[in-house]
Amino acid sequence: MKNGLNKKELAELLADRFDITKKLAVEEVSWLFDEIAAQLMKGNNVDISGFGNQIINVKNSTGLITQSLYILDSHSYTDGDILGIRWKYDNIH
Repeated sequence: MKNGLNKKELAELLADRFDITKKLAVEEVSWLFDEIAAQLMKGNNVDISGFGNQIINVKNSTGLITQSLYILDSHSYTDGDILGIRWKYDNIH
């Protein structure tokens, strides 16, 4: 079972949902990720609710998942601390 979604698959979903060409969908998805990266490099916040939530599966040598690490975005940041360095409020209790 596949877990995740890549840029190509995201573009295919966009093309199907909005009845646009796959070429245009790929261009739009690429633009979106480029714009997010550009804003982050400028030091701006990019707030996409739920986007920071991740699950990292640890597999053994046979490919069996033995542990999972859940990373949850609490959306609770110290003003002006976009990199999370001060860690004053960014805690999940």
